[in-house]
Amino acid sequence: MDVPDGFSLADAVRSGHLGFGRGETIMLEATFHGDAAARITETPLSVGQETVRGPDDAVTVRARVHDTPQLEWWLLGFAELVEVHAPPPLRERVNRRLRAAAARYAKRHGTPAERQAETIP
Repeated sequence: MDVPDGFSLADAVRSGHLGFGRGETIMLEATFHGDAAARITETPLSVGQETVRGPDDAVTVRARVHDTPQLEWWLLGFAELVEVHAPPPLRERVNRRLRAAAARYAKRHGTPAERQAETIP
């Protein structure tokens, strides 16, 4: 593979390519449950991350992070095991995407072949 002259992966990531990068610095506050709670304490999101263990071994985290598409994707990967509390715009984006996914699952039952068979008289 040919790499263009002057290309720097570090510079590309810093500039926001691949969904990583700087983004706006935010104070993320989220509660992680189950296996996600264990992971978030083993691998902190940032230096100075604060964690508080709550009921049922849930862990609430406060950490300064960059608000990037990668962060949102990462949080969505935890699905029902995380609740974003702050900042409000991030909470709303995650909430909207999870509601859309739940609505999609609620509408469809069975495999595509099974749904097609239901419509054939």
